[in-house]
Amino acid sequence: MKYIITALFLFISCVSNGQAKTDPSVQLVKDAVWQLEERYWTYVRTENLTEYAKLWDSQFIGYPSNNKITNKEHITDWVKTLHADKNRTFTVELERKAENVFGDIVMVFYDTHYTYRNNKNEIIELEHGKITHTWRRTGDSWLIIGGMGATVSDKKN
Repeated sequence: MKYIITALFLFISCVSNGQAKTDPSVQLVKDAVWQLEERYWTYVRTENLTEYAKLWDSQFIGYPSNNKITNKEHITDWVKTLHADKNRTFTVELERKAENVFGDIVMVFYDTHYTYRNNKNEIIELEHGKITHTWRRTGDSWLIIGGMGATVSDKKN
């Protein structure tokens, strides 16, 4: 009985307000991978295709918002298209939603809010998206092994 009470006490001490405490090392992993997501978007904004491509595992496969399953060989195509029209610029805001850590695998979920402007700095388009990336730790690095993106319509049906 003494061991049951001790075990129960230890269990209760690990619970705060009805929820388990977050392991600090798990939060560190979530934050580290989120920083990589932010770096990803820095590379997109600056059209740094070399560094952008380094974030992806050679066996990556994903389903981007263009509805064409792709692999690493074509992962920079959309970035080139994004920068093709020099009379159009974009900014993006990221809205961090959730991360889930499974040892050396992390799933990341977030929203994007794009603003496109013309060369007069006038807003010409707003776009919202949903993104998920799955990252795998390989040695000291994290690489994207899978993902999916979707454009969200602002139209109300």
